Amino acid sequence: MLSSKPNYQPFFGSQLVLGCLVALVSLGQILVNPVLAQAQTLDQDPASQNVFELNLLKTDYVWTKTDLTAEVIKQRQIYHDQLEQYRQQEKNFLIAQDQYRQHATLDSIEQAVQATKRMLLSRDQVLHTYLTLLQLRLLAAEGVELSLKDREVVELEALREKLKLHHAAVSDQVDRPLVNKSADEFLIIGEAAQLVSSQTLGLLGISKLQEIYDKANALFPDITTEVTVVAEGETTSPQTTRSLKETTLAMTKNQTNLVAVWDKVAERINSGSDLSGQTDFSRDLNDSYVGLSKTLNYFLELLKLFRSDGAAAT
Repeated sequence: MLSSKPNYQPFFGSQLVLGCLVALVSLGQILVNPVLAQAQTLDQDPASQNVFELNLLKTDYVWTKTDLTAEVIKQRQIYHDQLEQYRQQEKNFLIAQDQYRQHATLDSIEQAVQATKRMLLSRDQVLHTYLTLLQLRLLAAEGVELSLKDREVVELEALREKLKLHHAAVSDQVDRPLVNKSADEFLIIGEAAQLVSSQTLGLLGISKLQEIYDKANALFPDITTEVTVVAEGETTSPQTTRSLKETTLAMTKNQTNLVAVWDKVAERINSGSDLSGQTDFSRDLNDSYVGLSKTLNYFLELLKLFRSDGAAAT
């Protein structure tokens, strides 16, 4: 999080099933160790562009998946540029603050005030863009309970509006006490942003696991058909039968685990809890990831067994 200083489908055959499965395994591997990331500190001079005008909740426009993906890419680049700008402004602020402490001249006071103001403006921008990214990703996420998604989207929008107003207020400040007051006012916004960010990241983490489970669940009937339907007069091997049973149990367990995680995150979000420091929640996400990874490996093993059965029959 930003620094708080200053005081300032149907069955299509084994090849397609295997192809879908490989793609699904690849999707699963993207989620290596999905522990909640902490919200980080988030291009250009603060006055050079207006990044506060993007309205994600406007009612006269329907965001498509393609639109959201393109906007995420755009905002991510803006975020990285602004993050570099913020780091430089924070460095300049620390230098100006040190110069003021050493010299305490009128010029050093002025330089410290201006450096503080530029840093505050940059910080508002970068956090605003970070929250915009979270909001876009949440809007694009599939499998998130609608009531939870709507709640976080609205809270993110409210924070973005507060940052917009804070940015405008800082821009208008001309003397030292008011600039320092603006720095203090940011602390309240920053704490709220930490809370909402942790909750949104939690929803995004579970939604990725849910997406993998949903794809696996859609593929499982095809795999079951593939390994159990044999030519007339042939039988499925005992090993394949046992393996299919184990895979079915694993799928059931995955579903149970995900339901439990969703219930837990819903309860904690509704109670206003910050998810970023809750090790049991991170552990639950990791356990679900491990279970899904194991199940996807079972899928691959089942298809190999099926091919072995077919080769033995011939």
